[in-house]
Amino acid sequence: MSLKRFLEEKLGPVARLSEELLSLRRSLVSTLAGRDVSELLSDEYLAEIVLGGLRVEDWRRPRYSPGSLAGFYHDVLGIGVDNLKLLLARLSDGLSLRIATRGIRVVAEDTEPLQLIREINSLSKAMLERLGEKKVVTPTSREPGEQHAALEVLGELLRAIIETLPPYSREAQILFSTGNGSLPRKLYEQLGNEEKKELQELGLGEETILPGCPEDPARCLLGAREGSIISLYYCYAMAAMRLTQSKSIRNYYNIQDALQDLLGTIDEKTLTDPLLQELAQYSRKTPCMPKKKCKTPPPCMPTSYVLAEISLPISDIIVQLPANRETTIGEILEKIYPQLCKGLAQVTLEEQNHIQLRFAVKTTLPTSFLQKTH
Repeated sequence: MSLKRFLEEKLGPVARLSEELLSLRRSLVSTLAGRDVSELLSDEYLAEIVLGGLRVEDWRRPRYSPGSLAGFYHDVLGIGVDNLKLLLARLSDGLSLRIATRGIRVVAEDTEPLQLIREINSLSKAMLERLGEKKVVTPTSREPGEQHAALEVLGELLRAIIETLPPYSREAQILFSTGNGSLPRKLYEQLGNEEKKELQELGLGEETILPGCPEDPARCLLGAREGSIISLYYCYAMAAMRLTQSKSIRNYYNIQDALQDLLGTIDEKTLTDPLLQELAQYSRKTPCMPKKKCKTPPPCMPTSYVLAEISLPISDIIVQLPANRETTIGEILEKIYPQLCKGLAQVTLEEQNHIQLRFAVKTTLPTSFLQKTH
């Protein structure tokens, strides 16, 4: 499949379903926000949205039970009650539902999943428009008066999103690594003429020239022009990967973690290579991908992985390692080449003869370090 056709066919359902979900949410907010919960009890559909699955025994540690209907609407779509503890305490104390809900109001707040879905919607529509798709995105006509409508739409949206991401398609992988600025010219030269032409039309532009380029095309790293379709796709993919990791989402859907699966396509020997482990020992280690110029938070590494970042002096092809050791740029690039192809590493030349490396690596850091930063 051509790169343009891939984007047109796969982003269309994402734009439509995300628009439908946001429309459903707007309708619910308009209907519910500010109302007294006691007013909703005569409407089973509306009452279930804010009360479905609540447990009175949770009143001392008020929360929406994971997997409950009310929990879904609160944690994902930001629709809930303004004083959950008081409501549960009243019910625990034996008050009837009609009395317990008096003075408890419905509120609408933002959530991270909602922010990510908005960005996915905005970027998918922007890319389709740039590709010449001028048709207005029209959501499927679906009956909103049913408690599980939003659950159903989001499930369809997540399945559509997965089809747009690496490592689940070759086209997505090419676009993602190019958007990351890490597509080796060596890999680019293996593409067909039509794909090369399409990459150029979609925004191929920047190139990092490392010592030994162009003689060795593995040392020439291709990226994308700022504001191009490829750069939009990269930010879209970052938001989508973050969404697949969301605990709020995973409480309700059996969804793949796209970043974890992407790491899984790289041989374990690469991620535990002795040279990379040595570099990681002296690196600044972060649990998440770099945000770059994207609006939403980036996806984070699964447990036992981090992103290592280090700046090293370089003279011609000789790189000065910590602990007074030396290696060559060629040896380093050989070790991280699989990650460059997957968009999981970056190499940039800095002023004053330094080279900056970012790469995923297995870590011995305690699990608690990663959990605190998610």
